[in-house]
Amino acid sequence: MDAPTLDRPLIRRHLAEVEKAWPIRFLGLVPAEVMTSPRAHGRINLLADADPKVSLFDLLGIESDLSEGLGREVAIVPTDSELGRNPDLVAATVPV
Repeated sequence: MDAPTLDRPLIRRHLAEVEKAWPIRFLGLVPAEVMTSPRAHGRINLLADADPKVSLFDLLGIESDLSEGLGREVAIVPTDSELGRNPDLVAATVPV
């Protein structure tokens, strides 16, 4: 199965809007191959550095808003999470 094509300019616009509204910085796209969840395939996986004031509930809301705007499921991997500190995941992350 081929990976869906990403509209990177659209993704960048939506991420910029989120970064203006929240203390969060998106570092790049995480390829599904390095994610541990089988659900990672077909969704947009983003590595992000969020201020500690951004709660898990905030991140879930941001994911939901991005999913709605992009028309695809979005998952945010915080850099302060166990998965976000995985060197293989960080090394595999590519710019949006």
